[in-house]
Amino acid sequence: MIRLPEDRLLILEPRHLISRAFGWLPIFDIEFPPPGRTKPTGHRKTAARAKQTLRHCSEVYVSEVLHAITRNEGTTRRVYDDAELKAAYTAPGQRIADAAIVYPGAWIVIEVTTTQLRREAATAVPGESQIEDIGKFVEELDQIDATITVPRGDEAALTGAPAAGDRRFLPMLVLPEGFPVNLITLTVIRERARRRGLFTKPDTDPVEIVDIEELEMIEALQEASGPSLLDILRSKESGSLRNAVVRDHILHVMRIQPDAPARHAGLLDNALKPLVNALPQPQQSSSTR
Repeated sequence: MIRLPEDRLLILEPRHLISRAFGWLPIFDIEFPPPGRTKPTGHRKTAARAKQTLRHCSEVYVSEVLHAITRNEGTTRRVYDDAELKAAYTAPGQRIADAAIVYPGAWIVIEVTTTQLRREAATAVPGESQIEDIGKFVEELDQIDATITVPRGDEAALTGAPAAGDRRFLPMLVLPEGFPVNLITLTVIRERARRRGLFTKPDTDPVEIVDIEELEMIEALQEASGPSLLDILRSKESGSLRNAVVRDHILHVMRIQPDAPARHAGLLDNALKPLVNALPQPQQSSSTR
């Protein structure tokens, strides 16, 4: 709660404040200042640096969440980041995804897209902007499909051990916040992938589209000794909302209400500290001094 002039109060919900203060929406503010605002010297270069920084931070943060998710699971597995995947599979021209989580009998192959959304798509305005952004996301799926082909023939190059038996591959695309992942957009992305010949092998499941918030939900479930990421994806594939988003399956089929991950408390405090320091502090009345 912030006290404004003229005895008015502004009530802030932390989650919405963080969403507006971080991510792509502030990047739009930097790149396209309001009318009447003069762009400073070097504006274009500064905006490009801001976008590149956000892309890098998004990829790093997703890696942190994936490691946090698997660290609390009770099964034998390991997250392999892109550097480890590239070191294992070095054939010329081989395309590699951002991460893979290896379970006994299953691989989750993950690509983190940092493709910038158009402002209309980021603010969930339906229309041509969403259609064009879906096309960008489908391009990212080639990376996952190409990665899946290599452990089929040589899992040991990455894990140091041959495949123990039949395996399934679960492709997952992690999107930045803002794009409206729902029944319609998920169905369109899956259909476009099928038309391109992606994920058509019998050992490969349809692609799942998740956002960072959904990964954080799964992280919180792991802290509470809940189902693993693999368990959630498998139950969704056989559930009544298999074509919906992961969030709907967790909330409405599994009937679980995850809390925020425990580490969020410190992150939120650190994120809000500059705001608190910048605001004028309320003056104490003489009766409380």
